[in-house]
Amino acid sequence: MSFPVSEARANFSEVIKEAQNGAVAITSGKKRETVVYIVSAKDWDLKKRKKRVAGKLSHWNVTIADDWKMTDEEVEEIVNHPIFPDEKEG
Repeated sequence: MSFPVSEARANFSEVIKEAQNGAVAITSGKKRETVVYIVSAKDWDLKKRKKRVAGKLSHWNVTIADDWKMTDEEVEEIVNHPIFPDEKEG
């Protein structure tokens, strides 16, 4: 959802309600370029969270053998898989 600046100012309570359901773009100018997004506190908190570090093993270096059989896509899937499946990433 998006609102021009003037409409967002006039209907700010509606903008807040919309932002609670997803980001709201505030646009400006004849081309209606997005100048700012308004997001819910919950979404903001998810973005601010830092990614987890591998704990005590995070300082280890890993060397991959020359005969490694996994594709880059398979490795990325393992690395990017969330620790807790129901957790949203940010």
